[in-house]
Amino acid sequence: TSQLNPQEFVEFWRPLLSQGLPIVHIALGSGVSGTWHNGVTASEMLREEFPDAQIFVIDSTLCSTGYGILALKAAEMRDAGATAAQCADWLEAHKINVHAWYTTDDLLYLRRSGRCSKASAVIGTALHICPVLNLDSAGHLIVQERVRGMKRSMNRMAEIIADRAENAAAQTLYISHTDALDKAREFGALMMEKCPFQNIFYGNIGTIIGANCGPGLFSVFFLGKPRTMDGYDG
Repeated sequence: TSQLNPQEFVEFWRPLLSQGLPIVHIALGSGVSGTWHNGVTASEMLREEFPDAQIFVIDSTLCSTGYGILALKAAEMRDAGATAAQCADWLEAHKINVHAWYTTDDLLYLRRSGRCSKASAVIGTALHICPVLNLDSAGHLIVQERVRGMKRSMNRMAEIIADRAENAAAQTLYISHTDALDKAREFGALMMEKCPFQNIFYGNIGTIIGANCGPGLFSVFFLGKPRTMDGYDG
């Protein structure tokens, strides 16, 4: 969410374009950062210098491991011989199929970052409310449900993921966390009971995203049915 300015893009991309290399940049979602817009501005600046440049700036509509999934897929396509344009077309067509779901039992940092009102945080903490959040098709964070207790929140998220995932047995389930590995592993075990994935990858959420949600949060990323503008139609 600490966005790059256009000049930083220009300085990084110019040497690549000088070598005649095409560029596919997968940006942090525009719903949480202005980085994508600045990347587009930089690409327009560079096309004046390199008229034939191939620069594709993708608004991932995702964050954290979510757009990491897109980067991994694009790298696989590149290594298999796909052109930059083919990678960009696939990313634009399939980014909406990448899901990101979150939950936490600590509302303090959500309040401090403006994603939860003070009153909601006080009441929610007293009642042990755990919000279940996800991203809509444009990449905006939405509180979908409020569940009492982490166990119930985990069960509800597992139900939703089982409903939305497609071909789970052939894909990796990514679970990221902010100093909450035990919770992440507990959820992973639950998920494998309800909807077995091929495997699970556990990772840490970085400091910039983590500073907005605090410790104790875990997030789940997978490929599934297209996200909607409401985030979830279940």
